[in-house]
Amino acid sequence: MTNNDTPQKKNADGRYEGTNYRYSDKFIKKMTAWLIALIFIGPIIGAGLAIAGDSIFGAGDSPDWYTIICMSFVASGIALPLLVSGWLGGATLNKYAGPVGLVFVLGIGAVAAKDYLPNPDAWFWGGIAAIVVTGLLFFYIGFQAKVPMWLQLPILNSPRVYISKNKTRPGETDYTKK
Repeated sequence: MTNNDTPQKKNADGRYEGTNYRYSDKFIKKMTAWLIALIFIGPIIGAGLAIAGDSIFGAGDSPDWYTIICMSFVASGIALPLLVSGWLGGATLNKYAGPVGLVFVLGIGAVAAKDYLPNPDAWFWGGIAAIVVTGLLFFYIGFQAKVPMWLQLPILNSPRVYISKNKTRPGETDYTKK
């Protein structure tokens, strides 16, 4: 990514010059900052409303509708930025890959929420299937978009295997060439 604020030029294939992404570096940085901020803002608003509700209605005596509003801010403050980031992460690689990112995040949510849903085994395995399928799709879409990718085991000094199309190591190939 570039560190300056000069506008990036768009190539004929719809990707920005110097990257293999469909969005500019400026847009990616701005959206990342906003989505990270929203992950904190929603729960803070929910907690603030809960504290205010305890002051107004008395500790532990808040009406159900008010508790639902507070918890909605907390939950949506975390879930919505994750869903949007999943969509934008996919759409950054390919204009049709937004749903892949969305299903990936929903798969993670299904695995995390399985204990609170009916038939937890179905939700768990459905979530795992969604994560695996969309993970493989992300590798395929990234490979087609010539995005730099590698695999490495999470152990010390593990060898790194580069799987990007037309390159062996970062910086050795101009990604914008076809």
